[in-house]
Amino acid sequence: GQAVTFEVEQGPKGPQAAKIEAA
Repeated sequence: GQAVTFEVEQGPKGPQAAKIEAA
């Protein structure tokens, strides 16, 4: 998702993965 919402998104490898993908 967006960088603003990465904290609550769950990527395939967890929140950190979602953060990297959003960046």
